[in-house]
Amino acid sequence: MDAQLEKIKKIRERHEKEWFKIKEVVAVGIGMTDNDQVGIVVSVADNPDKVQQKIPAKIDDVNIKIQKTGEIKAL
Repeated sequence: MDAQLEKIKKIRERHEKEWFKIKEVVAVGIGMTDNDQVGIVVSVADNPDKVQQKIPAKIDDVNIKIQKTGEIKAL
């Protein structure tokens, strides 16, 4: 699992700057995807379907989940 987690971290680091350029993206992290596997979770404020068209469902056999969380604000 450690090798897989390192692979996921590298993929996230390689793509997160690009994904944050998408207006709706509010967070990019590592978590459980829809198939109960560890992958990349991209949180969006709105329009998950629109974001899904810009971010692939899988990169190098790592699943990517787009989830609507709404806007995230620090207190």
